[in-house]
Amino acid sequence: MLERCEAGGDGRAVHGVARDLGVVEICTTIGGADRRFVTAAMRREAFARYGLTGPNDTTCRKDKHGRRFELDHLIPRQLGGADHVDNLIPQCYAGKPWNAVLKDRVENRLHKEVCAGRIDLEPAQRMIAKDWRALYRKFFGEPPR
Repeated sequence: MLERCEAGGDGRAVHGVARDLGVVEICTTIGGADRRFVTAAMRREAFARYGLTGPNDTTCRKDKHGRRFELDHLIPRQLGGADHVDNLIPQCYAGKPWNAVLKDRVENRLHKEVCAGRIDLEPAQRMIAKDWRALYRKFFGEPPR
């Protein structure tokens, strides 16, 4: 069932939405300190698009903190991702091999690569929106099973 919870895992096209920000602005914003604008209606719609009832849907099992889902930005905010329903994807916190914790590692690594000038911003946004799992394999190898 994990595949259902992730971008494109159920066959639907998910492309992500980015804000009009430059590398300097992205790289000088500390740890997502900018203001988020994800409304309750946007959260409900994002979960419903994947056939889920919300963050406590039992499709995903609880992690060690009792959480089931992260409503994640396909293009992460730290790479200029927008607070838009078309950029929101429910991801399981627990589960193997793929889960929200692994995607967070990719997001952090891509942010470092962009800010160091090793990867341009727009290609980084396209790559993570297309297949964050391929990026995980590139940076970290195969996920733990």
